[in-house]
Amino acid sequence: MYKTIQHGMIRGLMVGVLLLSALVANAATNSLKIANLVISRHDLKVGEPVELTMNMANLGTNDVTSFSICYYVNGEVTGETHFDERISAGRKGTVHATINLNITGQALQQPFKAVVESVNGMSVSVPSEATDFISVYEDLFPRNVLIEEGTGTWCGWCVKGIVAIRKMQAAHPDDFIGIAVHNNDALTVDEYDSAMGFTNFPSCNIDRTYLKQQVDTSLFETYYQFEKARLTPGSISLTATPDDEKGTISLTATSKFSYTGEGKYNCAFVLVEDSVTGYNQNNEYAGGTYGKMGGFEDQPSTASIVLNDVARGIYPSYMGQTLTEQVEKGHNYTCQYDLQLPKKIQHRSHLSVVALLINAEDSCVVNAVKIAVPMKDAVNTETSSTAHPNAGDFRYVDLGLSVCWAAGNMLGEDGNFGEAETEDICGGYFGWADPTGLLHETDDSYYPQGEVPTEISNTEYDIAHVKWGSEWRLPTHEEVKELYENCSTKVESVNNVTGIRFTSLNNGNSIFFPFNGSRNGDDVWSVGEYGSYWTGTLYPEPLDGIYYVYELDFDAYAVNINNLDSRNDGCGVRPVCNAQASAISSVKTSEHHSTVAVYTLDGRQVRSFVPNRIYIIRQKDGSVKKILKK
Repeated sequence: MYKTIQHGMIRGLMVGVLLLSALVANAATNSLKIANLVISRHDLKVGEPVELTMNMANLGTNDVTSFSICYYVNGEVTGETHFDERISAGRKGTVHATINLNITGQALQQPFKAVVESVNGMSVSVPSEATDFISVYEDLFPRNVLIEEGTGTWCGWCVKGIVAIRKMQAAHPDDFIGIAVHNNDALTVDEYDSAMGFTNFPSCNIDRTYLKQQVDTSLFETYYQFEKARLTPGSISLTATPDDEKGTISLTATSKFSYTGEGKYNCAFVLVEDSVTGYNQNNEYAGGTYGKMGGFEDQPSTASIVLNDVARGIYPSYMGQTLTEQVEKGHNYTCQYDLQLPKKIQHRSHLSVVALLINAEDSCVVNAVKIAVPMKDAVNTETSSTAHPNAGDFRYVDLGLSVCWAAGNMLGEDGNFGEAETEDICGGYFGWADPTGLLHETDDSYYPQGEVPTEISNTEYDIAHVKWGSEWRLPTHEEVKELYENCSTKVESVNNVTGIRFTSLNNGNSIFFPFNGSRNGDDVWSVGEYGSYWTGTLYPEPLDGIYYVYELDFDAYAVNINNLDSRNDGCGVRPVCNAQASAISSVKTSEHHSTVAVYTLDGRQVRSFVPNRIYIIRQKDGSVKKILKK
């Protein structure tokens, strides 16, 4: 009897399990999930509907032929949509809906939820749902669309961005703002570039809301139309007062908001320059292999072009400064900033400023405005002679820096370690810390033998110091950095020799570095393709057990002041001398000045003495007097 009952219980239990399994299986046949919910506009005016796009996934075994979705705002039902859409088992589909809201006044950050209520006419026991937020305002402002594009002169595909911004500005001159944020070239603003977060180029951020997007003219138009349809709760306007003499711009941004309540907002400013020249742009569209690209198909693979929309600085930082943390509808909120122009500006007459209203909580740009701020181009009236023999009979150029730079490279052939007669001569190639200038060994242990010093400038290991005398030496890494930060750079040719001209932003004087290439052992490489010049400064930490040296490195696309090179490589030498090295007693009347010659107190010749300071005048008869220019 016990066994019979036990057998019956087991049979009954099995039947129950089978029935339950059948019910579960039947329920699983109708399973529809909202895989993704997209609200076209999160900020709405009172009376405007919500436009939705929902990506659906059929996780069941039955084909879905109909389903219903119910919508909730802050927990209250606001609408329902019935869809007669077929989505096959295991497949996905997309549906759209427009929902009217039961909201009659301001309602900020309201939870919005879409819930699958039924599938194929059957209720869903465990409904799928997706959530987001919406805000409803009594009023909203039109939006100017901002696209920050990551680019670089080294990037051959980045001409797409140049063309796209150009076409968008022509099509939408009043409400499209494009900014070219350069990467890894001489136009790079480091803080701006790193904050953008790009890893592929070209890429772009749209209103800092849609990040790392592709770059193309048609895509830019799509981005613009989508963003333009999104009205915004904040506006921004901008006024600018430039000071040509001081090289500053006083900026005042004013914002208004369409609601009252909490709101953390920042304000940032971007300085933009047009008509930037002197840089070669890599061009993958050369020859038309990849089709037309705004005329770049007719340009060479390395195109010398005029660059526009170049970001020159972002102030006071990428996220800006605090504007307000509480807003009142209709109230004016102002943000002021005094901008000092960077020294590398080429044309003050081609400047603009973009003001950004930024949501401090999600980092998105709420609105933006751009205005032109033309200024008078700086006129440099003080220049120094490159031919005045003050320091050991070697010529130097005064760039208004802490040191003066030799006018030409150090030679190195046939025991001649003098100065190149013209600036286009590449000169010699020397291993680091080889004061003889004769070593061609490819083993770092020769450079030098024994302990490796951290700085050889002005020491017995410094070939410039040894060969040219005590007034001359190798530049330090900091002095190369000073040169780069206080000069504009331009690729040009002198007597058919290509190189980089550094033009002082302090006094307009310049020096030319030819693309001298480099030497390895006895072989000289890549003359005319790049330049490599030693500093006296060792990189402080060994890399894989090897100590490397800072060098000044450049090609047609970028200048790199932090490049590291092996000590055994043969690089060029451009010596420097201290600005105070030339004593007044050594000042000689230049034959080019028939009446007087003018010198600063440290003995540097100038062609005029416009700045207010003390000058030395040596007259034609040889007499010397000191004057004070007021």
